Amino acid sequence: FGRSEVERDRLLAAAHEDEVLESMAAIPGATATLLAWETDGHPVEIVTGRPPATLGATRRWLRRMRMPHASLASVDKYQRQHGLEGVVGLEQLARRR
Repeated sequence: FGRSEVERDRLLAAAHEDEVLESMAAIPGATATLLAWETDGHPVEIVTGRPPATLGATRRWLRRMRMPHASLASVDKYQRQHGLEGVVGLEQLARRR
């Protein structure tokens, strides 16, 4: 988009600030759908591409939106977060049912 690496990094950092993430609206019907799945006995596992540092804000958002979930993980899509708590590698994600 014609931006420098510094500008790109600033944009990504701003987009992942807690206040920004926690202010997002839920997709209409998402909570009801997840509740129906959970009621039908399906464990809801949330996997996000957000960096692991955002998991706290994401958990707070999920609670505020009353989104049921059995677990929350960040997928290490660029293989830069290996070994961090709450991080799932691409191979591990691919093996999930």
